[in-house]
Amino acid sequence: MDKKFDVIIVGAGPAGAACSLFLAEKNLSVLLLDKASFPRNKTCGGGISGKSVSILKELNLSEKIELNSHKKIFGAIISSPNGEQAEIPISQEQGKKYAYCCERKIFDNLLFEEAKKKFSVIEEFNATDLIIENNFVTGIKGIHKKKEEMEFKSKIVVGADGANSIIAGKLNLKRNDSNHLALAARAYYENVAGLSDSIELHFLNELIPGYFWIFPLGQGKANVGLGMVSKYIKKNKINLVEKLEEIISKNEKISRRFLKAERVSEIKGWSLPLGSVNQKKTFNGALLLGDAASLIDPFTGEGIGNALLSAKIASKAIEEAVQSNDFSEKALSKYEKELKQSLEGEMKNSHLIQKALTNKFLINFLVNQAKKNQAVRKTISSMLTEEAPQAKVTPLKALKMLLFKK
Repeated sequence: MDKKFDVIIVGAGPAGAACSLFLAEKNLSVLLLDKASFPRNKTCGGGISGKSVSILKELNLSEKIELNSHKKIFGAIISSPNGEQAEIPISQEQGKKYAYCCERKIFDNLLFEEAKKKFSVIEEFNATDLIIENNFVTGIKGIHKKKEEMEFKSKIVVGADGANSIIAGKLNLKRNDSNHLALAARAYYENVAGLSDSIELHFLNELIPGYFWIFPLGQGKANVGLGMVSKYIKKNKINLVEKLEEIISKNEKISRRFLKAERVSEIKGWSLPLGSVNQKKTFNGALLLGDAASLIDPFTGEGIGNALLSAKIASKAIEEAVQSNDFSEKALSKYEKELKQSLEGEMKNSHLIQKALTNKFLINFLVNQAKKNQAVRKTISSMLTEEAPQAKVTPLKALKMLLFKK
């Protein structure tokens, strides 16, 4: 294998694989590295939003998703601590729209296999360090299959290696602020009663501030989990695995749906670096995508859509940098600026909602308004289906929408 490439992408999940696919038509040499061997599982809720669907269509992959095991989602069910429940169908005013739920083992492997057809790929490669020359990142060092030391040079290194990014760490980014980090746990269950074609978010008394989810995966299977911002977990000394088991076995509303259910996986936890903090994403010779760039939605916890969007925007900046032979932070900062323009409004609104959901009274109020207020339902619906959800909904407009029924 060649030892020098135009681009090295560390991490072959949705962000890294999609970035390579967007670069496929640019006549660049690309090396894609991942510490796992595919297909591999990934702890996640498995929601594939409308933003993701839109980008998958650009990559001509939406039909392949349709051919794999998945569940089409046509709405959301949200419940409040006082027992109120709002059913929010996806608006079909402008043609048939839907989201997906899909196991990450299936979804990620689909993107990975497409990337593998086009570029050099090394699985079971554990990145250990960056090569830095004259203050520029110029390559990557690592260990292949736990024994063979390898290094590769490139013009640009892309860090798409997730929440615990080695690349971000080597670039001296601090990402452990408990105000902007969520923790979650999930497991797969079969035979959960009452599954539909809607995702479910339940704000339960014993889990505020946080929520419990049930995402249908099709064929009687569901992704079941819960999540909470890290600072509240530390403050209240919560064990998420124990809390998940407790809710399923003891919560009056939830437990009756699991009487005949069977857990068919381990309960696994993971961290979610939230987009409520503006993290640096570009450097001399390097940039960060997806979870490595802290792009997870602060309200929903969804990260795939923003990961794919970051891949799309980054590919343009990478192409321009190679064409101009300028790999400086200034040249690559076009990526960071465009990403901010695309996501800033959405992230601010999601962060506001997240903070509001620390208060039981406000959650009860919001769910009640969602039951009665069509504008609220449409906004929540857009989070599932639109390419740029909430982006044009300012905090003032959101407040008016909640206070005045329509």
